[in-house]
Amino acid sequence: MIRISQLGLGIALGLLSLNIQAAGNPELGKAKAMYCATCHGAAGERKLPLWQGGESALADLSANKIVSALKAYRSGQRFHPMMQFFVMPMTEQDMADIAAYYGSVGIGPSLYERLGGKDAINAVVRDLLGNGMADARLKPRLSRLDGARCERQLTDLLCQATGGPCKYTGRDMKTAHAGAHVTEVEWQAFAENLVKTFDRFNVPERERADLMQLIGPMKADIVGH
Repeated sequence: MIRISQLGLGIALGLLSLNIQAAGNPELGKAKAMYCATCHGAAGERKLPLWQGGESALADLSANKIVSALKAYRSGQRFHPMMQFFVMPMTEQDMADIAAYYGSVGIGPSLYERLGGKDAINAVVRDLLGNGMADARLKPRLSRLDGARCERQLTDLLCQATGGPCKYTGRDMKTAHAGAHVTEVEWQAFAENLVKTFDRFNVPERERADLMQLIGPMKADIVGH
């Protein structure tokens, strides 16, 4: 239940060279960068195409370049609809904090790698769907789905979101759940079953937190539509 086609929620990779106007706080920046993780990875490790060619990751860039990119999007010098949506309300302090966070984490193994790759992600997805089918709160809804297709799409979705090589081609979460009327009870059931899967596979606390950072913000586009 992660939205991938709306994953332009991260910080764009700017190549302009302006100075940060405020001292950044990496701890505050980590919280402010929550939405960026879906596109760029929890530590900014996922490489994405740049408009000048090639690929780069946020954690490879200096804080100045990240802030410059954000300012370029806010001014309209660079354009991406999702970037404009999230950058326009940002203050310069917000930008500095986010840049400081990515500057503090450094490049390390991606979440995809830390989870064990696509086979491990697929095993987690299969277990999560099995938990759902055994849950009376979710079985009526899940039983109407094509299980194999659902497993494949969720695997690709998580694989891509965590920095892996997969390509998710399904609909974004808001579109996919329009008219579905997913309830708070169902969301809570999903969350409880996800914890069961984490426990079964002994997912470490860091990886749990990083996955929840990807999934949690999507509730608004899934529940109640």
